[in-house]
Amino acid sequence: SGPPELDPWEDLPPRRVTNEERSALAMFLSVAHFETHSHNLANHHDIMNIARQNRWLEEDPGTIELLCQVQRCIRSGGRSGADSVSGQDSRMEDMLLSALNTLAAPSRAGCSDGYGKIYEFFALIGDPKTSD
Repeated sequence: SGPPELDPWEDLPPRRVTNEERSALAMFLSVAHFETHSHNLANHHDIMNIARQNRWLEEDPGTIELLCQVQRCIRSGGRSGADSVSGQDSRMEDMLLSALNTLAAPSRAGCSDGYGKIYEFFALIGDPKTSD
């Protein structure tokens, strides 16, 4: 696959989440987030548990498209051409990007698509024999 900006994500419809799924997604955003110059590996158990209990997070590529659309909305600030965000919007954008990376990285690393890809990815990066 090509660079991320050339992937056909726009061809996928965004996931339409229920109230229960919205709550699970918010929890996923919270535990997948990490501050600058840090990582979310310390939260791997919580990340995998949320993904295990909500298989749609890994199975439905529309989840990534939904998060991308929210990020684009924050980035534009509701107006076209906005280049920066500030304050709470910036923190929310950071949380979205952490969750997007957590959901998209396994496929980029060659892990199987669908349920279990986050577990496979964490196993891959946690293996001291892996050069990546």
